[in-house]
Amino acid sequence: AKGCKRFVILVSTKPGQMNIEAAIIVKKKLENSGKVAFIVAANEFSPEKLMGMDFDCYVNCACPRLTDDSEKFGKPIVNPEDL
Repeated sequence: AKGCKRFVILVSTKPGQMNIEAAIIVKKKLENSGKVAFIVAANEFSPEKLMGMDFDCYVNCACPRLTDDSEKFGKPIVNPEDL
């Protein structure tokens, strides 16, 4: 993720998984580092739902298991604490 410039921050709308506060903190930190960051919220995430988005890396503020499936998404998926 160090070389990435454009980030999508994923936030789940499912009860117990919605972590918008963390997403806002991550967005501010990325933008303060000169990166482009957008927050995307959805009930569930899949490669098909994120298809066509022009980003280098995803930040997972949604389901903790999402990072385990990063090979399916074709782009790195990192947790906020890994940034």
